[in-house]
This record gives sequence, structure tokens and C-alpha cells, in this order.
Amino acid sequence: MELQFEQKDSGLIVFVPEKIDTTNADEIEEAAKRLLAGREISSLTLDAEKTRYVSSVGLRLVLKLQRAHPNFSIINCSPDVYEIFDMTGFTKILDIKKALREISIAGCPLLGQGAYGRVYRIDGDTILKSFYRGNPISDIDRERLLAREAFMLGIPTAISFDIVKVKEECYGAVYELINSDSLLSCFQKHPEDYEKYLNLYIDLLNKLHGIHSENEKIPTFRSDLVERLGRIKGKVKEELYRQIESRVLSFPDKNALIHGDCHFKNVFSTPDGLILIDMDTLMRGDPLAEMANLHRTYVGFDVVEEGNIEKFMHVDGAFCKKLYEDLLDRLYGQEKEETQKKISFLSFFLLLSHYASKKEKCEKEFAKCEGIVASLLADFDHF
Repeated sequence: MELQFEQKDSGLIVFVPEKIDTTNADEIEEAAKRLLAGREISSLTLDAEKTRYVSSVGLRLVLKLQRAHPNFSIINCSPDVYEIFDMTGFTKILDIKKALREISIAGCPLLGQGAYGRVYRIDGDTILKSFYRGNPISDIDRERLLAREAFMLGIPTAISFDIVKVKEECYGAVYELINSDSLLSCFQKHPEDYEKYLNLYIDLLNKLHGIHSENEKIPTFRSDLVERLGRIKGKVKEELYRQIESRVLSFPDKNALIHGDCHFKNVFSTPDGLILIDMDTLMRGDPLAEMANLHRTYVGFDVVEEGNIEKFMHVDGAFCKKLYEDLLDRLYGQEKEETQKKISFLSFFLLLSHYASKKEKCEKEFAKCEGIVASLLADFDHF
């Protein structure tokens, strides 16, 4: 017997036959020894997509492989095979994943999109966040982890109950959101209730920022800032970089929870109140960071690329600017003018680092951000 396999970098994926039992276990073991002999691999993965049965002899073979290769996993298990692993306790000691069901987003209404994917309404009960092609399934696992941590800390958020393959794109996460609509849709469908939804939005932000945590599973905004400084280093003049670095590193390091992308397409209205989705940007930091991210989305992108908001958010830029200004006024009151100077600098720094990652394609936008950031440095010495 020869086993089918696929090598990805230093990892090896071995495709398991339809069954592993007393009739073929020895033969599979010998084939595995021949395949692995002399290979230096960082990980060993068994792909069980075609496997329909594993006997106790097969389970012992799996354990032998795991002991010889600690970075070991099994993927694409059918429900029946996964149940065998689960009932025997293997799912508690090994990394074993079920096969993903496949769904189509053809004809599904698009509710919103962000840096990592798009959100679709699948039916009256569920929505799907479909990650862009190329994003690994580990990105979904990370977001699910952050969503669970946020939920446990009291943040109203939706928890994904299923990971799926999306025919037209890549991977996706399914969430239960019954009788829900995005906050943007609420504003658009009920303009007479603008104040009502504005106040609910502010209450949600205050609730979020009122939660403090030292949970190290949730990254810090400061670490994000340091990473972004690395993106622009060498792409702006050294003197300008030093000035930017000085301001950025003076940003207060706090433990308030911030969503990081809390725009009106990531906020949903449900019968129980507003909830947040897209928790992949969840961080710990000063709430000013939240306002900088909102300014970037509602105002900044349109300053750098006129018409950007209407193009990507499908809403009038003037409405977004008014919403941002109303949020600023309600949250900061008499301090809003001085606070806005810091927010503006931070917002355009975020944009500068965004365009730095694709400077060759966005030379014009990068240069415009660079000029804006340079002009804002005179407004304050430090945060």
C-alpha cells in the first residue's frame, strides 16, 4: 500500500484510507513508516475526509503517530468518525476537527464588509461572516476565541456556532441573529428615530469601555500601535518618523475593552438590544482608540479618498460625518475640540500605516496621509 500525501512547506498531510481496522492497520503502519522515513517535518496532519470507520486497532495506530510527531492533528472527520474519536476520549487529547459543511452565499443579502470578510444574511435566523479567500481557518478560530472572551466579560456579542466552507469564497462562521438588522439599516429605515439609535449606540460604547480586563488572550492597542510604527519606518523621513513615534508611544496604556471597528455595520439591533459582531479587532486600551477608529471609518477614509465611504459603506459621507460629530459631542462634551486633535492624529496615523502596507499601489493616498499627519503634529506634544 502507498499512502497519498501532500507536503506544505515543512508540514506533511497524509490522506487516510476509507477504513483503518485489523484487515489493513499493519499495512497502513508500514506505509506510513516508509513515507515518513528520512523526512524532517514540522507537523503531521491526517486528512480523514474519505475515512468512514476506525477500529480500536486504528486508534492505537493514531496514538503511535501522535507520540512520534507531537505537532499532530486530524482534519475533515465525518460525523461518524468524529463520534468514535469523541466517545473514546481522543478529542480531549488530540487536535481533531470535523469536516466542514459547505454552503453557498449566492443570492444572500450582503449586510456589510470589513478588512477580513463580508457578512451575509443566510436566512431569518442566521448570518454568515465569510472570510476573504486566502484567510486561513485559524483567523476564524481566533475571532471565535475573542468573541467567547468578550461574551464572558459581559459584552453583548453573537457567538459563532458553526464554521463552514463557503463555495464562492473561503471559510466562514455562522451566527444566530434572529430578527436583527444592522444599526445602519435602522438609521436608514427609521430616520425619525435617529436620536433613539444614537443614544443606544452611545450606551453600547459606554458599556464596552466600562469593562476593564487584564486577560492576556485579548491583545492590547499599544501592541497594535507598535506594529503599525514598524510598517511606516523607512517609508517616511527619519525626522518625521521620530516625531510620529514620540506621539504614538505616549498613548496611554489602559485595559478598557475596545472593539476596534465599531462602525454601524458591525452593530446589530435585536429584540434584546444592540449587539456587536466582528470581534477579530477586539483589544484592550484607552477608549480614545475607539474614537480614532470610528473617525478613520466615518471621516478619514473620505478625506484621503473622496467618495470612499459611499463606495464601500454604501451610505452618504455627510451622514457618517454627522454621526461621528454627534458621538464626539455626546461622549466628550466641552472637551471635544482638544480631544479631537488627538483623535485626528491617531486616525490619520492608522490610515498612514494602512496605506504603508500597500504603498506601491496607493502611493497617492500614502503621500496625502503623510502630509496630514505631519501637519497635525503641531497640535499637541503627547497624549
